[in-house]
Amino acid sequence: MRTGHDIECEAPVSEELLYNIREYLVPLVTRYGNNLHYVNITAETVPEPLENAGMVGASASCGVDSFNTIVNQYDSQYKSMNITHLCLNNVGAFNSCYGDCEKQNLVKKERYKKAKELSCEIGLPVILTESNFGELFPQSHLFTNTYSSVFSILCMRKAWKIYYYSSCHSIALFSLLNNETKDSSFYDLLSLNCFSTDGLHIYSEGGEQNRLEKIYNIASSSYAKKYLHVCIREAYNCGICDKCTRTLLCLDIAEKLEEFSGVFDIDYYKKHKEEYLEWLYYKYLDKAYEYSYLYDKMEKDPLWKKIINEFPDKYNKTKQLLETGRIILYGCGSFGQKIESNYSKNIEIKIDNKIKGNQIITFREFQNKFQYKEEDNYICVIASLSKYRQFREQVLKYYPGLEVLNTYIVKEIVGKI
Repeated sequence: MRTGHDIECEAPVSEELLYNIREYLVPLVTRYGNNLHYVNITAETVPEPLENAGMVGASASCGVDSFNTIVNQYDSQYKSMNITHLCLNNVGAFNSCYGDCEKQNLVKKERYKKAKELSCEIGLPVILTESNFGELFPQSHLFTNTYSSVFSILCMRKAWKIYYYSSCHSIALFSLLNNETKDSSFYDLLSLNCFSTDGLHIYSEGGEQNRLEKIYNIASSSYAKKYLHVCIREAYNCGICDKCTRTLLCLDIAEKLEEFSGVFDIDYYKKHKEEYLEWLYYKYLDKAYEYSYLYDKMEKDPLWKKIINEFPDKYNKTKQLLETGRIILYGCGSFGQKIESNYSKNIEIKIDNKIKGNQIITFREFQNKFQYKEEDNYICVIASLSKYRQFREQVLKYYPGLEVLNTYIVKEIVGKI
């Protein structure tokens, strides 16, 4: 759909699957997504459904969503629908968000190890798969995670009668609008229904719950307390990436922080709680509705009120520094380019670990070039929302006296220019 390529299948296809994709999925996704093309699919069809082994599967990724599914479906009142097998399928989730290839492999190895340990403790067999899908078809995992995950499910079509696909978002947030630039899980209710066929039902499990409700649900699980892993930076929970931040805030609201001290640095969170609430407040300013279940819970928190009251002064101070300061710009992607277009006269050093040329240096080169005595003459602007806290931590480790502007406030300012 993104590249305008039609599809010719050499193998026969289930009539029902082809019908669902041709008549519902592709027309709806392309209609409400910009720059997506209708795909013509040429294939022979077979009317009879494949036989299956009657297995019921679910993910063992050890995230909040997957543990919520396990809690709900491991020993439910619907005995014939209870989980019989856990799975961990590598179809693109272990990507560049974890760093270079060596780091990605390290994280993947650790997650496979934990999936095995979890399966032994819970008493269910685990199926671990490895695929070069992501290498042969490079895509943004955010935009295509549902498709690639269903690929792994359908590869084992003869095994499953039911597969519980752990939903990332509440069904209340269902949307097809501008879907080409959003997480594909926002329309799981449509896509998973289309990929289900006679003899196989793929459920969007947990879609009736928001993230906080899932935290309450898994809080009593001894497995979750031991194996919960949500991080998009490390093989352990770093505590500062977006997913770790969101989870810690949920645990705090649920008054379950101490119970998860085995998988999170709770002391660090308590000492830096104001930073976590700042992150949430700027999500609120950015109209990130997927976090709305947290905004209401914070109304009575004194720190939350303090952040709201101090925002105008911080906004004005940041705006003044951007207009008058000598800027070190860390991150030269689209957001960095937007900052540069507005403050080009003030930007004196540009850092990026991926983009080269045009007088852009790496952080290592920056360390060699930038002397400690110069710090007071500069301000640092980090042009990455997802890695703001990570990069800030890195910069302040080497230059504790350097003023690093709040990226969320910078985005508010730049967005209004």
